[in-house]
Amino acid sequence: MINLSKSAESLVKGKYLADLVTLMPDGSPHIAPVWYKYDGENYLILSEPKTVKVRNIEHDNRVAILISKTDPPYSYVMFNGHAKISDCKDEDLLMELSIKYLGEIAGDKYANEIKQTSKFILITFTPQKVVEFFDS
Repeated sequence: MINLSKSAESLVKGKYLADLVTLMPDGSPHIAPVWYKYDGENYLILSEPKTVKVRNIEHDNRVAILISKTDPPYSYVMFNGHAKISDCKDEDLLMELSIKYLGEIAGDKYANEIKQTSKFILITFTPQKVVEFFDS
């Protein structure tokens, strides 16, 4: 488990998108903004099964995540580690993420609509290294 400073933990628990970096088969990076849930140890990300990020993780599970605050004072937390793909057994995670990022009314509506037409898998990212930056 990675130890975070109080400032980093506050940033990670905020309503920021994470930039998920995976590796293409040729070794080049692929970056995708994602919604996530931090459970105190792992970062949980939902994705449709046929996305580039999922194919990349299936090929090479080394990933990085950057969570950044884009207004002054600037700050970010960057993690390197490994991800695994699994079936999403947590039916409440879609609702939880939707409400976190869209608000209660819009999030509830979005989650109820998209679960009718989309299937999701779970990306579980386990960080092994962290870099923190906080502009003072």
